[in-house]
Amino acid sequence: MAGSFKKDDLRIIKTHKALVNAMLELLGRRNFERITVNDLCGEALISRATFYVYFKDKYDLLHYWLSTLKIEFTQLKQDEIDEKLTDFINNNMKIIKNTVEFANAEVTQILHEFMFSVISELAKIHSNRESKTFIITAHFCAAGMVDFLAEYTKNNLPMEMILINNYLRRLVEAMIHWDLNQTDF
Repeated sequence: MAGSFKKDDLRIIKTHKALVNAMLELLGRRNFERITVNDLCGEALISRATFYVYFKDKYDLLHYWLSTLKIEFTQLKQDEIDEKLTDFINNNMKIIKNTVEFANAEVTQILHEFMFSVISELAKIHSNRESKTFIITAHFCAAGMVDFLAEYTKNNLPMEMILINNYLRRLVEAMIHWDLNQTDF
């Protein structure tokens, strides 16, 4: 984010919330690439100057939103993750589609970083390990999940959340198993 401020300042919290809500509202109607800072400011009822006090650009705002999601997901208990992930994807399918469908390299990188951090956190819960092979495997899995979401949304395939959750869980379990049998290089 552009500036560094006290995180508990209500004005900052309200501005961040207004901008995130504006982005989500716009993503419900159109592709991320077609959303401008002017659109975000108009929807949030703030000036462009205020936007740039807090964020460098719309990509920084997207990164901020995904960072808050990561915190929410990683603070859940293991048995709550599946339900929360399922609810999130089911309730935000249009937003997900409009974020990943025509994603450029910058958006893809932000999504990859988000998926990497979530997968890493889920795996650490089970293994308490972070080797070089673990990190490489987590990046591989994150790229696969981003591509998986992109293909599902591009082809308008139905999201069967039980299958996706099982896929993610098995991916993380396989990653941990594989990593435990490797030596660092």
